[in-house]
Amino acid sequence: MKKYILERIEEEITYAPKAEDYDVPFIDLGLDSLDLNQLIFDFQQEFDVEIEAEDYAKIGTINSLFKIIEKIEADKSNR
Repeated sequence: MKKYILERIEEEITYAPKAEDYDVPFIDLGLDSLDLNQLIFDFQQEFDVEIEAEDYAKIGTINSLFKIIEKIEADKSNR
């Protein structure tokens, strides 16, 4: 999942984010709120998951998105 997200971010910002970019706010990477919403929508469609509203509000950086992904993965494996 993380690889997919990084590839989609790269498509949007036209360069591969490095590890030091993972804590930079999406807006500073060149992703506005519409881009981010599309990215998250695509992620949910691709992996047939749903990001809860309270988690969605916490997404501001690549690392925060990764934390949500890890939570989703953990929830799926606990089923």
